[in-house]
Amino acid sequence: TAWAYFGMHGSYGLLWVMKSMVFPDAAWERPNKSIMMKDIVGMNVMDILAWLAGRGTGLVIFSSLAVYWSNIYLICKNKIEAPAWVLGVASFVYSLGVFLHFSSDMQKHVRLMHKRGLITDMLFSRTRNPNYLGELLIYGSFSSIALHPFPPLYLLLNVLCLWLPNMLSKDKSISRHAGWEEYSARSWLLFP
Repeated sequence: TAWAYFGMHGSYGLLWVMKSMVFPDAAWERPNKSIMMKDIVGMNVMDILAWLAGRGTGLVIFSSLAVYWSNIYLICKNKIEAPAWVLGVASFVYSLGVFLHFSSDMQKHVRLMHKRGLITDMLFSRTRNPNYLGELLIYGSFSSIALHPFPPLYLLLNVLCLWLPNMLSKDKSISRHAGWEEYSARSWLLFP
C-alpha cells in the first residue's frame, strides 16, 4: 500500500512541477499571492520553510497541503495493506482525476492564450470546474487507501472551506461574460 501511495502521490507531484513549467496557472505564479512553483523547485526543505515563513498565504497553503501527508503517515504507522481491489479502484480513480485536472488546465491555458472569455466547450461543457473535480478524484484516491476516517474528512473540510468558496468566487467573476446565463443553466458547479 505504501508503494502504491508513493507511486500515485509521487507522480502527481512530478506532474505538477512539469505542468508549472509547461503551462503555468497564473493564480499560482503571482508574487505575494501564493506559492510560486518556479521559486520552490530546486530548494531544500529548510529553504522552503524559510521562504514560507516570510509569506502568510504560502504558509496557509503549505499547512493545508501538509495535512495530506497524514495519508502516508497513517499507512506506514498502522502498516496498512489495503486489499488489491481498493488499490485497483484508487489507481483507476487517480488516473481519471489526473486526466481531468491536467487536461482541463491545459485547455484553459491554451484557450486563454488565444482568446479571453468564457470557456464553455470540451471539458468545461458540463462542469464549470473540471480541474477541481480532477483534484477531488486524485485526493479522494489518496485518502481511500489509508483506510482511516481522518483523510476523507480532512478532504471534505478542504472542499467545503477552500474549494467551494473559490469555485463560487470564480462563478461570480465569469458571470460578467456574454453567454453566462445559458452556460450556467446547462453546466454544474462541480459534477457534470
